[in-house]
Amino acid sequence: MNGAADIVGREFDWFGVDSAGHVAMFATAGAGIVPDLVLADHLAHDRVSDFFPVEHWGSEKVWDVFARFGLYVYDWDYSTCSYQRLRVPTSTMAEDLSKCFRDLASVPRFDFQFENRSMIDPVSDARAP
Repeated sequence: MNGAADIVGREFDWFGVDSAGHVAMFATAGAGIVPDLVLADHLAHDRVSDFFPVEHWGSEKVWDVFARFGLYVYDWDYSTCSYQRLRVPTSTMAEDLSKCFRDLASVPRFDFQFENRSMIDPVSDARAP
């Protein structure tokens, strides 16, 4: 099964790439909008998510862990119905991790750089690769 019904109500993390090749993780908080491209291949995004040995679940410190892996971090904001940037990368992404994202066909592309956007609307901003 692939689709929205598989992720409704659960924390789901998906990934996107900006115009400079930087990667962001988008945390749905159980309700965030997910691009159709990602929904069609959500299991692949789950597999990439599992790559991260994340600690501090349930606290704000969890976002620092992803930033240390070289990711921008966005979380769904209910009040604005958009993703809000919480963290910027604090290190360069490892080549093996970068390759995971290059090889993942269902990663939406953005025509701007994450460093310039604190808020993202996945419907109007994301495009297929």
